[in-house]
Amino acid sequence: MYQPQGHTRPSCWVRSNNGSIPPNAVVAGNDTSGETLFVGRAWYNQVSNFLPGKIVPSHGVCYVPFGGKEIGISEYEVLTQSPHVIYDWISAENGQIPAGAIIGNRKENGKNDFIGRVFHQGGKIPGKIHVDHKCLYYSYAGKELSSKVYEVLVCRMIDV
Repeated sequence: MYQPQGHTRPSCWVRSNNGSIPPNAVVAGNDTSGETLFVGRAWYNQVSNFLPGKIVPSHGVCYVPFGGKEIGISEYEVLTQSPHVIYDWISAENGQIPAGAIIGNRKENGKNDFIGRVFHQGGKIPGKIHVDHKCLYYSYAGKELSSKVYEVLVCRMIDV
């Protein structure tokens, strides 16, 4: 179990590849064609870190936004629903991060990227919230795009 610190609660990332999705994967939304997208992250050697992104099962990759491009990576991690935890999407803007936000990656400088999503051309597209840049970066149609208005993935614990 991955236990992030800061604005987060316990979350579990499961390794996967080539479009495979575990049964308890967290749904992020859908692309403009209606295909279900999942919360994912992939290791990107150029930055030696995980980058949050979207898993598109029919493409067999997790797409991550970086350097103005949409980068497809076939080995990735999928955020899964742990017992007694409920995920929710909270509206935010301009780098705001509510309590309980899920960390997508930890940077060496101590400033983390968080999991978020944006409404784009009828779809709900997941991406990474960059607090210093006060926006969410997401990938679409081969490009890295940004939005100042987005939703943040947060989790709540349920008492048993």
